[in-house]
Formats: sequence, C-alpha cells, structure tokens
Amino acid sequence: MSKEELLETAEGYNSIYLNNLSAFCARLSCGSLLELCKAVATGQVLNGVAIVRPPGHHAEPDEAGGFCLFNNVAVAARYLQKHHGLRKIFILDWDVHHGNGTQAAFIDDPDVVYCSIHRYDDGSFYPGDPVAAAHTTVGEGAGVGRNINIPWPRRGMGDSEYIYTFHKVIMPIIYEFSPDFILVSAGFDAAKGDHIGENLVTPAAYGHMTHMLKSLAGGKIILALEGGYNLDSIAVSGLACAKALLSDPIEALDPIVPNDICIQTIHEVMEIQSRYWKSLTPMCIDPVEETRDGRTVVELAKVLSVYRTDFLYQRHKMLKLPLSNPTYGADYLDSVHVTQEMFKSTKPLYIFVHGGGDFRARTMGVSNILRPDKSVLIDAVAQYVDKIVSSDNELVDIVVPHHPATEEEKTALKEKVTELLADIWDNYAVMTGRTRRIILFAAGFGCHSMVSFMNERQKDVLRYVSCVVLVPGGEESLPTVTKKLSMWYVDNSFVVVADDHPIWDSTNERVNNRLGNLVRSGRPIERVSDQLLSLFTIMFSEINLKLSNLPPLPDPEPDSSTAMDVPHSEVTGSMSSSRTHDHHQGSSRMSDVGNVPMISSVAMPMIQSVSLSSPSHQGGSGGALSFADAINSASNHGSNYSLRSSSSSSASHLLVDRVSSPGHSPRSQPYPAPNGRQSAPGQGQRHGARNRGVKTETLFFYYYDYCYNYYWDPFITHHIVDADAFVGVHVKWEY
Repeated sequence: MSKEELLETAEGYNSIYLNNLSAFCARLSCGSLLELCKAVATGQVLNGVAIVRPPGHHAEPDEAGGFCLFNNVAVAARYLQKHHGLRKIFILDWDVHHGNGTQAAFIDDPDVVYCSIHRYDDGSFYPGDPVAAAHTTVGEGAGVGRNINIPWPRRGMGDSEYIYTFHKVIMPIIYEFSPDFILVSAGFDAAKGDHIGENLVTPAAYGHMTHMLKSLAGGKIILALEGGYNLDSIAVSGLACAKALLSDPIEALDPIVPNDICIQTIHEVMEIQSRYWKSLTPMCIDPVEETRDGRTVVELAKVLSVYRTDFLYQRHKMLKLPLSNPTYGADYLDSVHVTQEMFKSTKPLYIFVHGGGDFRARTMGVSNILRPDKSVLIDAVAQYVDKIVSSDNELVDIVVPHHPATEEEKTALKEKVTELLADIWDNYAVMTGRTRRIILFAAGFGCHSMVSFMNERQKDVLRYVSCVVLVPGGEESLPTVTKKLSMWYVDNSFVVVADDHPIWDSTNERVNNRLGNLVRSGRPIERVSDQLLSLFTIMFSEINLKLSNLPPLPDPEPDSSTAMDVPHSEVTGSMSSSRTHDHHQGSSRMSDVGNVPMISSVAMPMIQSVSLSSPSHQGGSGGALSFADAINSASNHGSNYSLRSSSSSSASHLLVDRVSSPGHSPRSQPYPAPNGRQSAPGQGQRHGARNRGVKTETLFFYYYDYCYNYYWDPFITHHIVDADAFVGVHVKWEY
C-alpha cells in the first residue's frame, strides 16, 4: 500500500498508525506471546514475561484501536483453552487505561474473569466509555459476575491504593475462582514518572503484586507488555516484576495507608461484586429484591429523621419547616427545622447546613444485616445546636440527607441543597436581614452547597451576612466563591482545614482569596464529625470575636429588596387592586404526631390581594393606617373578619380571624410571595372550593411610602412578626 492509502486506512480507526510492516509486527507480537504460553503450559518454564509491541488490550474482536491491532492477551487466553485444556483463565489488566477490547472479547464467557484497574475520571479518561469502564459493568449472559472494573476517579493513585485493592478485591476473587492460568496485561503507564498515567506506583509495588499473583494457578503466570510512555519507568518496573517471578528478594514497601478516594472506590466495587463472589464482604442491598414478596422496606434515613425531629423539639422546641416545592422530594421533607422565635426575633440567626451524623454499624459476618445493639449514631452537631440556641440565637437547621459517593451524586446533591438554601433565604432570612446578624455555618459536603448558594445570592450575602464558617473535613477540593465575593469572603469567613490538606501547598494568592480565610485546624485529615468535636471549644469564641468587631447594624429603613415596589400611580382612592404576583403553593397547619407538633404542607386557598391607602398618605403627611381600619376595608372587599384580640398601644399585636363568606369564591390566580419570584405555570392556582368552615390566616401589611399591601404567607404558622419593612399577624388554618 502507498503511504497515502495507509494514512487513509488508519484514519478510519481510533488512534491507529500504520506502515507496510504493521501487520507483520502485530502477528509477530501476538505469536511471541503464544509461544511463551505454550512453554509455560507444557512445563518448559515456570512463568514468563512477553516484551512485545504493538500492545493489544484496546483491540476489540472486530476493530483495531488505541495503538493495538490484535488483542494479544485475548488470543492467548483462547489458545490456552483450545490447545492446552486450561479452561479457567484469569486476566488482570493493570495498565492505566481500561482494556475495552479484552472486556468485549469475554463479556459473556463464564470461564474467563477479566479484572481491570484503570483511571476513569468520570468516564473521560481514554478510551472514554463511561459505561464500559464503570464498576457497574459486570458481564452479560452466562458471564455476569465475571467482569470486574476498578475505576480510579482521579490521578495520583500509588502503592497504598494498589496493594489495598489487591488485598480487598483481587486476591480474594482469584482464590475463589481458582484459575488454571493467569495472564497479566502489564502496562506500566500507572508507574511513577509516567506523564500520561500520572499515577505513582513504584517498582516495589509492581514486584509485590507479581509475587502475590505467582502464588496462584500453580505458578502458571505470564506478564504481557501493554502501555507505557516513560522508558525509564517501564524498564525499572518491568525489572521488578521479572525479579519477583524469579523469586529474587523484593524491595520493601512504605506503610500502606490508602487514601479516602481509594477506600470509597473499593467499597463501591465490593458492593457490586459481593453479589457474585462469596469471598467478598457481603454489602449488596437491593430494595426492589427485598420487597418482591410484599415485605415493607423502610429507609434508615427515615428512622433517623424521626429521631432528629424528636430531639430538636424536646431539647429546643424546634419545629419542621414545611417545603412546598414538589421537586425537593421525600429526602428533604424532614430536613429543615427552625426555632420558634425565628420569625419575629432580631437575635442573630444561624443557618447551619450539615450531615445527619455518622452512623457506625456492625453487620452479621455472613450477611449485611445490621446488629442494632452494636450500631450507633454519632451526632457531632448536637452540641453545636445546643450552643447556638442556648446562647440566645435563632437557628435554621438543615440536614444534608446523605453523603454523595460519585461525581454525579455530588453534582445533583449540591444543586438540590443550593436550591433549598435559596428558597429558605428568599422566603424567611432576607426579610429580616437588616435587623439581625446572619451567620452561615456549614460542615462536610454542605460547604459546597453553601458556597454555591452564596455565589447565586452575591448581593444579599454582601449586604446581610455577617460571618461564614466552613468545616469541609477530609481532603477533597475546597469550594470557591466568585471574584466579586473574594475580598469580602476573606475578611468575613473561617474555613477550617486540616494541617495536612493539599491546599496548603498552593501559593496562588488569587485562588486563596476565593477560598476564603483559611485556618489550620491543628489536626490531621479526619472525619467531619471528629473535626467538629475537636473544634467545638474554640469555634464559637472565634465567631463571637468576629461579630463583636463588626460595626453596629444600621437603622432599618424600608428596602425594595424585601418589599415590592408599588408606584404611587397605582394608589387611587381608599382602596385599589394591587398588581398580581406569584405565590408559594401550599399552606401550613399544626397537627400532633406523638408529643411533637409537626407543620405539614397542604393546599392553600387563595386570598384577594389588595392595596390600601389612608387619606393622610395621599396628602403626603405620613401616618399609618391602623390594622383595624385595614381589616374593615378588606372586609368590604369581599371577606368577613372579626377581631379576636387587639392592643391599642401596638397594632402589631392584632390577631385576626377570617371567616370566609359563604358566597365568596376567591379568584384563581397567583398572588405575591415574600421573595417576589414567579412560580412555575400552574402553581398557586385554586382547584375546587375551600371556603367552608372557619379558617385563620397570616396577613402581612407591607409598608410602602403611600400604601399597605397585604397577602397571605403559607409557612409562618404561629408567631406575630414585626419588622421595619412590614408588620405581620399570624393565625393558623383549620380545616
């Protein structure tokens, strides 16, 4: 073939380069491995290493790829089965790239186990198939359970991670499978010094892995060279493997301490593979399978949420905050609790985002069934809640429902908790931001959502937040704020990081500013719960010192960010209809579950929204329209009201009962919400009449220069609210 024809042919494949001798070299490479297999299978030699090129593990049964023309190891496995009667073959692929070709060749073969340790990087690392290279790909048909993928989610895996993997997964499975022959796709691009693989495996570790494999299959083992992009790394690593096969002394390893990412990855692999291998600790939980015969399955998270609700109420009389957004899902319905005085108090407000605690469980030896008597919940945040509330503060307590394990879970959870924080902020916190200190506090994965929320609400954060405290825990990357927030963030935050966290190696001042005011914890990397416990004695003293150095809060003034702007031109006469806005679907009611009052979300009947003005306002002389006058005016607009109690000294203490007029049907359209946002189409619509019986409701009278605007709030359930931007009266719905 001409050079042009060779180039054109090669372009039809993925990463293939051809010349007129490529086919010959590929046959020579594959044939050399077969000759070595014959020598080991017939006992001519004990074991061997095939130093061959081109490599083979990316070549699929019907297509070349990845520098590979023929799949040398796959052909060798079939050769051993067909010509030497060695039925059970175990193939280990420790090349840094996933051996997609070898996997495809044996995906449904019960007699060949393929195990690959490779970089995955969320499916983006070559060959870039997020499904084929994932740990959930276990084989097909008769070969289910015979495919084992161990995907590293990032670079930097070294001796500890590989040796840990051998002891936890690979060696137990090989012992159970009891193969007749072991083939190793021995790529050395995971070796230390390889600029493509960027892993850190030393020659000593390769020697130890080879030594462990040599003890199985009667010593019948062959290493076939695959990838590698650093000649020195290939040479020293290959030499260490050859010495191990020759039973020469192996260089000692440093202490084996795998990182958290490795431990989590192996945990996920074992969770899948324990379905098929009894030698692995049983970890599989399949709720669908458990409920097939009608048995009821209750998530442990639901049980723990009952504990938390009871604990917070019994200890501090805190109540659930109902969530009206249907997209939150069941995981978030019990996630938010608040102190009862939060809505009317001007005390400092903590918004605390954290995990549900560490559940330490012991299972039975032969199953994953829990022993309740040996399982405990370590609630490290309980003392933080006690301290916050007992120190004369208000609290919004938000539990992150679970800790994410994968990148997909991390992204989804961060977005959902960010949305939840924004909703709570818009509906509750921002309205009183000018009259109180607001402290944002997050621990664990909640730190990522808290910073994401801050980036979304930059203007409000700069205006109302006094202090931010983050305790990320672990060694994962730290969240960063936007450039606009960076200088403020450095001055008003504490980001507590372990002394040996990788972030301390950073010297980029710009990046550090966006990370906030980094503070060393004085301890090594540890669990979030342990870090919280160790920091408790100094955390609040630092927060209080920070707050004491802040200037006093300014005198509150009406603010367009918390009150809707109503142009003067819209106020005509003693009453004029206001513009219609969006509102939050659902209302709140009190019910008793045991001894704990629960706030539940129900459909909210609509209320006419009007704007009222007094003659004195129209004249520009100021003054205030009394609640009694407002209620009387509103009753003339289609609703009947009766005063239950009132105070002549303070109109804000007026409590109102609303009795629906039997013939009055509130109009079905959206109404104002505290944050002024528009809800999704269809939200806020009234479906069916709900004007029977006695109902009570919350009325807000928002102050503008020349008018009052009232509308219901579906969440505040039992407190009088009196802030400078508005005066609100609570009543509850009774159906």
